[in-house]
Amino acid sequence: MKILSDLLHAINPKQIIGLTDISIFSIEHNSRTCEKKSLFIAIKGTTTDGHAFIQNAIDNGAAAIICEKLPDDLIKDITYIIVENARSTAADISHIFHNNPSSRLKIYGVTGTNGKTTVTFILKQLLEAHGEKCGIIGTTGNYFGDKKIETKYTTPEAPELCKILSEMAEEGITTVIMEVSSHSLIMERVRGIRFSAALFTNLSHDHLDFHRTMEEYAQAKKMLFDMLPADAIAIVNGDGVYSHYMLTDCKAKRKYTVGMEHRFDTTIHSVECSLQGTHFSLDIDGSFPETLHARYMFSTLLLGFFNVENMALCISLCLALGMDKVVLSEAVRQSHGAPGRMEAIPLPNNSVAIIDYAHTPDALEKVLRTCRATLHNYSSTKGTLITVFGCGGNRDAKKRPLMGSIASELSDSIIITSDNPRNEHPQIIAEEILRGFTRLIPVLIILDRKEAIERALSSAQSGDIVLIAGKGHETTQTIGSSVLHFSDRGVVEEYHHSIT
Repeated sequence: MKILSDLLHAINPKQIIGLTDISIFSIEHNSRTCEKKSLFIAIKGTTTDGHAFIQNAIDNGAAAIICEKLPDDLIKDITYIIVENARSTAADISHIFHNNPSSRLKIYGVTGTNGKTTVTFILKQLLEAHGEKCGIIGTTGNYFGDKKIETKYTTPEAPELCKILSEMAEEGITTVIMEVSSHSLIMERVRGIRFSAALFTNLSHDHLDFHRTMEEYAQAKKMLFDMLPADAIAIVNGDGVYSHYMLTDCKAKRKYTVGMEHRFDTTIHSVECSLQGTHFSLDIDGSFPETLHARYMFSTLLLGFFNVENMALCISLCLALGMDKVVLSEAVRQSHGAPGRMEAIPLPNNSVAIIDYAHTPDALEKVLRTCRATLHNYSSTKGTLITVFGCGGNRDAKKRPLMGSIASELSDSIIITSDNPRNEHPQIIAEEILRGFTRLIPVLIILDRKEAIERALSSAQSGDIVLIAGKGHETTQTIGSSVLHFSDRGVVEEYHHSIT
């Protein structure tokens, strides 16, 4: 609880109507979550405007309203605070209300198109082996140690984010690993967060319906590195096109690059991939604390070269933090990554289903190349790669033919199905994917995703891989305005049980 007047010094109101010596019990940006004595902040979103819900917030108990314009009808005994920018105000006032939670935690931000979720889970597992008590904020949910809370956004709005960070600090969490989306940076959701480190995975075609160009997309990601203080750590995948740009003008004094080239601080060597795991070596230069220039061997249960890149980023941060190398090596060996990311499920006939969240051209290509590379190691016969995927509706349509082209080049057969069609007709989405095909291979369009997965699994022979891409960890499917329960993993497990 705070007194409203004590919060207002964080902002510069244009006008105040009503009393300020009132108690505020919570800060809300969603009118439905308002309760007695809430402060409601009317934020303009991409599809809705919080100003339209001011009356709802008051009906639910809000005692004060922060807005950019006054409603037509003012309610007696309600305090109205008019500001220039409600979104930035939401961040500034939320930090004060929750006693600046980011100053009580070590917060590591992870940004990039692909790999963010996997990196957060790897880091959690490695740092916990070093004695840290870690939380995660990201796509698959918010994790307080082993406790999971579902989330709507990869990075929550500032009032919710500050509340989560405060609760984590109160529960004894010492370190929070946070996925930082480009949307959250542009929309100032992480404004005021003090990041102790930032990691950049890669940048590829995605969200161009929002950012318009790759340059604008990169500028959004760079905002995380521009936020870093001098005592922070910045680590980038140096093989990426935009990695040098991320570090330009970054104030962090400790900057590290990771990748395949010898000029990097951490250089990847000798990668051996199979469906049983991956072995690799890292050349570590002498710029890390208490680390001599040497080559270190690692083994991980994670599959694929892109997971070696993810792991190398995480190892580099742990070395920069001074983590013991023996403890680190064992933690890498035991790390199991994130749910729905290259998640392999062996099937009774000696084929394998792999569930992955890949929903961008770059991610799909990486997963398909990983599957192709592991087929030889996995099977004594000539295994084939069967791919099941679709594309989301009401999202970046330009990537659909690109993903069709990639899938046709790298798969042996394909079933195009629905992803989250939302308010688009799934047949139209499927045809746009099909338009990108550059190679004549067996292809089916089965719009019922469950039926498509079952068809692929039933056609798989010994030594085959069935890649089910696009939804990964998700447990729902959005069709029209309906959000239905659906799990790729659940379908695979149900099929597995039906034939055993």
